[in-house]
Amino acid sequence: MNRASCYIIRIFIGLVFVISSLTKLFSLQHFIEIVMTMNILPQFLVPYFSISLPIIEYFLGMLMVFGIYVRETAKAIMLLLIIFTIVIVFNLIKGNQIECGCFGTLIREEIGWTLLTRDLIILIITIPIAFPKYFSAFISWIKK
Repeated sequence: MNRASCYIIRIFIGLVFVISSLTKLFSLQHFIEIVMTMNILPQFLVPYFSISLPIIEYFLGMLMVFGIYVRETAKAIMLLLIIFTIVIVFNLIKGNQIECGCFGTLIREEIGWTLLTRDLIILIITIPIAFPKYFSAFISWIKK
């Protein structure tokens, strides 16, 4: 993957995380209520998690936007995306039709296949940034 593509992807992912974090923080009570409906955490942890997650997302997003510790940040973002994917799949299996809270009250969407697909796409496009050597080797292998 060329340098310009990585730059565009890095900025895109960073902005997605910054915007997502800010919309959660600006509608924090709404986000707390959504996390409570997911039943994935003990009730007493929900407020702490609901405040911590957007702050973590904000800092990871800013690190990506400014190109600081890019590989490490991309790996941390991938970890978050894997966790988000597990939560989505868990709720899909349970048949829960609940709001995801991904973008606070800015964009309201329910957990579903579209959301799962979006998170997986973001996860996949983060791979070359997190693991550039392995990605390059994989692309070379495919071209043979």
